[in-house]
Amino acid sequence: MCQILMSAYIASSFAEAKQLYEHDVQSSPSEVTWKDDFTGLDCRVVKNSQMGTYCGYVKLRETLQTSNILNLVDAVKQSVHGGITYCDGDELGFDCAHLGDYAPRGKTGLRVWTFDAVKNETAKLAAAVKRYFQL
Repeated sequence: MCQILMSAYIASSFAEAKQLYEHDVQSSPSEVTWKDDFTGLDCRVVKNSQMGTYCGYVKLRETLQTSNILNLVDAVKQSVHGGITYCDGDELGFDCAHLGDYAPRGKTGLRVWTFDAVKNETAKLAAAVKRYFQL
């Protein structure tokens, strides 16, 4: 029987992790974009085609210079699973293919990040960005 941790599922075996993942992939879109109700920021979740795991992104309201982006990343990196793993001038993102995470190609962990769990993490990132900019 799996347990929920940090919005992700912790499976009791690799077979259960695979079953949870496959059920989620069949019932979830591979990409969705939305405007977060709390922050007003544009967010998206995308299934990574190489690893088969989800990634979350938050669009910033303006393009930032490199030094400002580094300050922002440092301020919000602890707000999401695995920290910030994608950053350009106007978007921040994270992935769910870290040690302990289940991925159909590459990783063999027991933590299964479902579409809904990644969407929740993306909203947490949007809230951290909002706090940083005091929006």
